[in-house]
Amino acid sequence: MSASSIPEAVQTTITKLGELVEALESHPLWTPPQPNKVLYFMWDFVNRSRQMLRDLPTVRQEKGQAAAAEQLTDVVGRCSFSKMLMDDAEGKMGMMMGGDPRNPLDFGDPVRVKAKEVVDSCPADL
Repeated sequence: MSASSIPEAVQTTITKLGELVEALESHPLWTPPQPNKVLYFMWDFVNRSRQMLRDLPTVRQEKGQAAAAEQLTDVVGRCSFSKMLMDDAEGKMGMMMGGDPRNPLDFGDPVRVKAKEVVDSCPADL
């Protein structure tokens, strides 16, 4: 990976994360200026994961290949964790956010499908 390039497999995951962001923003409870706090947390977490992938060329240039590979591994874990929370029907996400675990947010099929596509697109390495 050159300092300015992003491998195709990583770019695919960046694109899929963008689609997941759009799905979160399309959720009925995403009502600006104060969207549902669980949706907002997940939106922020997914956006940060996407930015971490975009930053891989800079990380590699400034800190080396090992640091870039470690950051990719971190993002892959974040993607899996996001999907786990979006699939949760037992209220774990609500508990993390100070909400009512007896009334968990249903992210809906469009969001869950996009979360699965993200996980499926994650590259194993650089």
